[in-house]
Amino acid sequence: RRIAARMSAQRMAETLGEAPGGTVGYRMRGESAIGPATRIEVLTEGILTRMIQDDPALEGVGAVIFDEFHERSLAADLGLALALEVRGALRPDLRLLVMSATLDPLPVAALCLRPCPPAPVRSCAGCRPRRRPALSPASTIRSTSCSRRSTHG
Repeated sequence: RRIAARMSAQRMAETLGEAPGGTVGYRMRGESAIGPATRIEVLTEGILTRMIQDDPALEGVGAVIFDEFHERSLAADLGLALALEVRGALRPDLRLLVMSATLDPLPVAALCLRPCPPAPVRSCAGCRPRRRPALSPASTIRSTSCSRRSTHG
């Protein structure tokens, strides 16, 4: 997970023409590359848990993204449970995004908005972003063919 966090931050920073520690950084036990300009941090689950323990309101955090959630672990499940608790008790504005290539999304969507209707589910079967030099992250997202699937019936 540490290698994945570091490499994800490296790739995101490269798409912006930067090195990790600028707009995109990473943090894990014993190693970090963040700075005053960092707006996106890639964390390991243990760091997320520690952040919530240290700052239960997650001040300054607008969104928490759980990537590869199908790679289930106690730390990932705890991180999602704590993030849901933060959103429910202290930060209704906190956005949560759970991503998985293989996990059935409907139970996770139902969990994420209890007791409200299920969260929206977006699926993207077999889409691949087109490789072009110097793409911005926004244009990479627009170049995929993803569709929204209703979870309400």
